[in-house]
Amino acid sequence: MSRDNGRTPMQWDAGPWAGFSMARPWIPINPNYTEINAEAAIADPDSVFHHYRKLIELRHSEPVVVHGSFHMLLPHDEQIYAFLRRLGGVELLVLGNFSSADAVVDLPDAAEWAGADLLLGTQPDPEPGATLVLRPWEGRVYRRAREVGAAGR
Repeated sequence: MSRDNGRTPMQWDAGPWAGFSMARPWIPINPNYTEINAEAAIADPDSVFHHYRKLIELRHSEPVVVHGSFHMLLPHDEQIYAFLRRLGGVELLVLGNFSSADAVVDLPDAAEWAGADLLLGTQPDPEPGATLVLRPWEGRVYRRAREVGAAGR
């Protein structure tokens, strides 16, 4: 009994032994290494690697991410995780669909977010429309600026 059955060598590239070693590793390499590897992720602007880079940049460029107040939305929704971050006149709306089905986001002030900037998303081209729908496993971050002292502060 060992942990080795739950691990595989790091898949660095599509080369021999996935770029992990110059000799056969003691643990078998995952057969998908030619398609799924670090080199391919870096080359793909829509990869998880680049998504995390954008998240880190957002944290550095938007003080509201670190210092903003936190307001949970839809606390009893079984599909959607939603919250607001507020700092000064800046608000971020963070939405995540944690299910394998489309999810309608039923926010009381959803119409007020219609003109907000989409800062980050896990899917290209969100569906436009009056109803906010997240696709399976989709996440989005919206930003809007409001007057300090506006309703809801």
